[in-house]
Amino acid sequence: MWKDFFFFSANDRRAIIVLSTILLAGITYLCLRPQEKIRPATTVETDSVTTPMLALQDSFLSHRPKIYLQPFDPNKADSLTLATLGLHPRIIRNILHYRAAGGVFRTTEALSRIYGMTNEEFARLHPYIFISPEFRYVSQKQTENKKKDKLPANTPATIHHNIKYPAGTIIDLNQADSNQLKRIPGIGSVLSHRIIAYRERLGGFVSLSQLHEIYNLPEGIGQWFYLSDTLPRKINLNADSIPHHPYLTYRQIRIIIRHHQQRGKLKNLQQLSTYPEFSPADLERLKPYITF
Repeated sequence: MWKDFFFFSANDRRAIIVLSTILLAGITYLCLRPQEKIRPATTVETDSVTTPMLALQDSFLSHRPKIYLQPFDPNKADSLTLATLGLHPRIIRNILHYRAAGGVFRTTEALSRIYGMTNEEFARLHPYIFISPEFRYVSQKQTENKKKDKLPANTPATIHHNIKYPAGTIIDLNQADSNQLKRIPGIGSVLSHRIIAYRERLGGFVSLSQLHEIYNLPEGIGQWFYLSDTLPRKINLNADSIPHHPYLTYRQIRIIIRHHQQRGKLKNLQQLSTYPEFSPADLERLKPYITF
């Protein structure tokens, strides 16, 4: 009986042979055909991320502000100003984060300590760094109490600090040292150093009225001083790097540099009167301190 299941007629055997041949041919084709290279999914994903990033980078480079070196205060400059100086966005971000955390640049060298700032980059920017007086003043105030006057040999310190000048005494404002200044009634260590520091920044006093520009000096302090014929130290407004001066603001220095670039060197102060940033009073007090 079971042999009936394995009995095939001639037609059945021919059909089996044809089907087996077709099946074998199909298997052979699948085994021998060239394999297609399947692109990894990670490649597609990488391309989908890389392409927009490259496009974004090209867009940034094409719209990057033109580099323009100009005086700047790292305590005040915004991101656009820093970008026009040629700073990398990473460095700009570090500067802004430092300021947001309460950091203050007291000296020009402080900027060199920002993370990412190279020595070459700092050297390029150094001539244009300007620290506004309000930020430098705190630094001076912190160091004033650390300074000690050098007394003449065998001179008791109590005599130096306690003996004041009698009424009618006058001393040269541009030559007086801290010991002489502290002998004036109402002047101590802090105010004497403040007078000397401002005198150095000015380049010398040209009027006793300039004492009113020094914070917290007593009323009538000018009666103790006279001015010798010493000429003040002058600054060249046509120099490649204009020195800082109390009578020149950051914006005014930018105007002068822009004038150099667009109209050439300055010949006289009258040329600056065409700019609204320079009032007649500004030019008048600058006059003794500038040269061309």
